[in-house]
Amino acid sequence: MARQARNANTYGIYHIFQQGYGQRPLFASNEDRITWLQIVARAREKFQFKLYAYCAANPQEYHLVLNLQGGDISKVMKSINIAYAMYAKCTGQLFKDRYKSRVVEDKEHLL
Repeated sequence: MARQARNANTYGIYHIFQQGYGQRPLFASNEDRITWLQIVARAREKFQFKLYAYCAANPQEYHLVLNLQGGDISKVMKSINIAYAMYAKCTGQLFKDRYKSRVVEDKEHLL
């Protein structure tokens, strides 16, 4: 079955959610979280998106709220996830599936 196409809104605010696969936690230590934040910061510089919020409290997932400002969500997330997977040096699959994203349309969704 083919994947459902994403709703593309290049000027929208997105809530992005990525889960780990389970063989290795996405964040086994605070050092992993710091490295991930550095990777996100480099992607922010490269793709010029606004990062409004992030959460990496759970060792098996992370959340981002960002404004693409005309950028391509696929390129941003590919950059972040590939760089982090290279850092993690996981022998198996690091991420459970592709990232999930939803356009934030109102304050209630943002909360």
